[in-house]
Amino acid sequence: MRAPAAVGPRMASLLAPFRGAALIAAARLGDPGAESVVLGSGMERIDIVIVRLGGDIRAFLNECPHALTTLETFDGRFFDADDPSLLVCSTHGARFAALTGLCVAGPCLGRALSAVPITVEDGIIRVAPGH
Repeated sequence: MRAPAAVGPRMASLLAPFRGAALIAAARLGDPGAESVVLGSGMERIDIVIVRLGGDIRAFLNECPHALTTLETFDGRFFDADDPSLLVCSTHGARFAALTGLCVAGPCLGRALSAVPITVEDGIIRVAPGH
């Protein structure tokens, strides 16, 4: 897995309580596969979507940059039915490239999901510890 990307101050603040936290076992994700994991509660609650596509694993805040709603209406339904390389926001239909988070269609065209830096250690996907 590649080195975690640098994160901005907002993301660093959101992730601070969860550095190194286990998200899910990598084997649990299909290919393509996506799963939401909620960490924390109250004001420190964050929802992360972990995505596997073509063997690559990425994670993003499960929050559409247009409406700030979670991507899926029904748990576990993230992918476009016709194109599994795209994640869909069920609120307004925005389409996001599954590996980059870039919005390629819909009301937030050109914006992107917020990437969450992750590592995979001993088969467990974790929030990267150094942010």
